[in-house]
Amino acid sequence: MFGRFFDTVRVDLIGGIYHAFFFIPSIRNDLIIFIRRLKIQKIMNNTIRTLSLAALFLFVTQPIIAQPSSQGSPQINPDRFYQYGLEYHKNEDFARAIDYYSEAIRGNQNHTDALYNRGLAYYQQEKYNKALYDFDAVISISSADVQAREQRARVKFLLGDAEGAYLDYSFVIDHSPSSILFVNRGMASSILENYNKALKDYDEALATDPEDVEAYVNSGDIYFALNDYPRAVQYYSLALRLSPNDERTYNNRANAYIKMQYPDLALQDYNSALKIENNSYTYVNRGFYWFDHLENDKALTDFLQASKLDYRNAGAFYGVGMVKLEFGELEQALNNFNKAIDLDPKNELYLNMRGVVYHELSQYEDAISDYEVALQKNPQFSDALCNRSLSYYLTGNIQGAFDDLESAIAINPDDTIAINRLALLESQADFIANTPAASPNLSDNLFAISEEEEESTYNDALFEEEGEESYLDETYPQEYEALATPNPEHFIPKGVPEHRVKINALTSSSEETFLVLSLSMNTTDLSKDAKESQLMDRALSYLANKQYDKAIVDFEAILELNPQNAEAFNGRGVAYYKLGDLNAGLTDFTIALSLDKTFSEAYFNRGNLYFDQQAWKKATLDFTRLVDISPDFSNGFFMRGMCWIKQSEVGKAIADFTQAIDLDPKHIKALNNRATLLFTSGNVFEAIEDYSSAISLSPLNSALYANRAKAYEQSNRLDEAFVDCEKAVRYQPDNTEMYFLMGQILYRKGKFSEAIAAIGEAINSSDPAAPNALFYYRRALCYHITDQLEKALMDYDKTLELEYRNEEAYYNRALVRKALKDTEGACEDYNTAQKLGLKIQDVTFCK
Repeated sequence: MFGRFFDTVRVDLIGGIYHAFFFIPSIRNDLIIFIRRLKIQKIMNNTIRTLSLAALFLFVTQPIIAQPSSQGSPQINPDRFYQYGLEYHKNEDFARAIDYYSEAIRGNQNHTDALYNRGLAYYQQEKYNKALYDFDAVISISSADVQAREQRARVKFLLGDAEGAYLDYSFVIDHSPSSILFVNRGMASSILENYNKALKDYDEALATDPEDVEAYVNSGDIYFALNDYPRAVQYYSLALRLSPNDERTYNNRANAYIKMQYPDLALQDYNSALKIENNSYTYVNRGFYWFDHLENDKALTDFLQASKLDYRNAGAFYGVGMVKLEFGELEQALNNFNKAIDLDPKNELYLNMRGVVYHELSQYEDAISDYEVALQKNPQFSDALCNRSLSYYLTGNIQGAFDDLESAIAINPDDTIAINRLALLESQADFIANTPAASPNLSDNLFAISEEEEESTYNDALFEEEGEESYLDETYPQEYEALATPNPEHFIPKGVPEHRVKINALTSSSEETFLVLSLSMNTTDLSKDAKESQLMDRALSYLANKQYDKAIVDFEAILELNPQNAEAFNGRGVAYYKLGDLNAGLTDFTIALSLDKTFSEAYFNRGNLYFDQQAWKKATLDFTRLVDISPDFSNGFFMRGMCWIKQSEVGKAIADFTQAIDLDPKHIKALNNRATLLFTSGNVFEAIEDYSSAISLSPLNSALYANRAKAYEQSNRLDEAFVDCEKAVRYQPDNTEMYFLMGQILYRKGKFSEAIAAIGEAINSSDPAAPNALFYYRRALCYHITDQLEKALMDYDKTLELEYRNEEAYYNRALVRKALKDTEGACEDYNTAQKLGLKIQDVTFCK
């Protein structure tokens, strides 16, 4: 094998994976915690009951079966049978011990020692119901038998009767308190979810024995259950000081670190646990760690190892299923979820995920069935409700979809995705109800748009034109295309007086309009006000037709008639703005605002001009004044959001884009930019929802498909990402970035030959004057993996020509050179990689 290959593209998003249409709870909700065992004293040393020395001496001379009595029946010696049972018990021959104890009990039904020890033997055979029967019998004979009460408590605990166990432990503690008993009673309280009582008992245990490891660990488990992860870590750490070889505690502390978002510390603890013992459950947890960090091959290795160590570990098969689902291998995912459910049929998470696979296979009825069973197990499982709503939707059960989404929102009122989906369904229902030609099936009309509407939507989208700058700051990933700043003329605040609307609306006019306006002004004896109005109309028409010089002449004529006309100053400012004379435009907008401090269009125009001048704070102030004056003007909030981005105020930007969308649900740019900010903040699910909403409004826009493709790829939904890449290049054939992303996806799916072709398209379509080292490096890896060593060598050479400090490329080229018998070149590359800081272990070809 080739040694290591370095992935320099992937950005890890911690916190679980998500699916396009499905709510999948964080994988970390399924962390496996090692619940503490009851503290059980060793049977041999402490709990088998024996007879006194005097009694044992008598057994030496007494036979098991005495001589026949006067009635002719043999007399059984119960104590002799009991003694034989005791000897077999000590040698752990539980079956024979039980036989002799039973003979003793047959001879003396009140033989409490035989009943007690037979109960212990049954316990050791894990025949807990029979053990319980014997301990009950002892206590019915002697209600104050403390030992029997303690053993019965343990059996009840194991049979699921935590309340009965708690009562028995309480009885024993009243008579003979000990650290062990406090820990065990605490366990019973834990099962009953009475955490305060449990913690009190663990405190009592530690007061009795300050080095009681189980008390520390069990306290940690309680704090974990209470989501107090820092305190859980504190108690786990105290336990590890006393018992540094306890792999269970390392595992649990790692889980707490995961919850605290300290993944590096978690990985250290998982590794420590596995060094102590190759435990199946720790492999499962570490597998989910790798899975969360997109290391799917490592995750699969750990899940498979877990299943080998314990074929009954449902979590291991569940983990394999998750990886297979990630790889798009739906049948294998289904098989593994089936195994997990067979082992743990009550786990609603497993049922939900199998429903997801059925949904992906278009087996919607089967998906619905699994979601229903999951909801029977947990009626508050909002994710299953959301998932079932989609399956209902696709099978035509629209009312069921509505009901499920409303139920999900009732459970989680902050579930924005469910809220958005419900709003979408409602809006589609309204559309259908008011459209005579609509299909009776709502699913036929979701995102439906006529060809005429589609073309209009695309033309009106006002996306960034060639050569304009991106308005997402460099602090955000530049590959996510932000939509351009809107031109001032396209957006009018609601409620603005009609004569002011004309200044910014710039409704297109024909040459005939100019002729009519000119003739009316030249042939009619107009009053001053009428002439001013005619000039305003013609100036606005000139603006609409981009005849800015002529517009300026007319605005100046208006200002000669009326130097206080704020609209004329604003209009002339727009003309200067469009001609690139920003200083003159700024002066006119400022004069307009001095004449009318409530002139919202002038605030908007000046704010845009400040934005162009990169005066972010001044622009923010103008847009703030604008929205105070016109709070229903969506683009005022949008532009202020753009200013917040430039000032690295992500939360404020998201809030303003949200306000813009609330005012105008079809605001494509606000949807796109909010999606991008949500994505860069780690909220991938919400980002995908926004991109999808924008795409429904502009279904031919390459930029939107490109952005959603990246979000899908980062959330491990590779098939959907690939489809979006194809659409992006369909509408923009020279989209280099999308060709490369297609290569990335194919690489992750192990389709290396196809990845080579896609990356080749990226290289061919990129700017020859600015070649990308990463493209060559990734293609080199594909060639390398497929043993096309000469081609790999050429691409590694090109990578290092463009990026000479790439230590991974040096190391991988060393591997290729070694395979090609160029030992000297391999050693040279190996040494260079080390000098650049790459830590390499177990290298044997260059000493």
